[in-house]
Amino acid sequence: MSENSQKILCGSSFVPSEELDDEEIPEEVAREALISSSAVDLIDNIGKPDFKYIYFDLVQDIKSSSFKFQRRFIENFIEKMDEVYEYRFPINFDIADDAELEDFYEFIQFLEFDNAEYFCHVWKHLGADIYKIDIDLFCKNNDQKIINECEKQVASFDFNKKINLFLRTYYKEGFIKWFIENTKVAKVAIKIAQIS
Repeated sequence: MSENSQKILCGSSFVPSEELDDEEIPEEVAREALISSSAVDLIDNIGKPDFKYIYFDLVQDIKSSSFKFQRRFIENFIEKMDEVYEYRFPINFDIADDAELEDFYEFIQFLEFDNAEYFCHVWKHLGADIYKIDIDLFCKNNDQKIINECEKQVASFDFNKKINLFLRTYYKEGFIKWFIENTKVAKVAIKIAQIS
């Protein structure tokens, strides 16, 4: 739990008895604080190695909250994504329904951890043994080849609009950095795909 989420959880879950609304019971106040704390924890961990585990621990809290709260969470995620990845969607998405929310949750998973299958397909066509190269050096020396192959592989997947847009519009240096980091995480799966 991050320091920010602890402040939200502890600060929001204590309300002096004279300020309590007769209609609002303390359990509801605590639940709202827990959901807010979960959202802050997720936002604070974007781009960090443990994000996947934190996401699976906390995302159900967020998904169980109101549509308005979830939309605010996605907007905050997009702001933090700009800070961490230096990427902002070139168009504004109107988050108007549950389907849009689900597309964003799918995008978050792809951006942060659920992308190994895609990376396996790309590396299978790059012609380099993942265990016999320096990944950083190879990717920096072959950046245009990687970007071209990534664009070709997008057509092989049924990605939603947000993932497609990200893969097609992320600036070159940022994309290669993201590609390198995710390649290292998926290295074993990539090697298995290369030999099968």
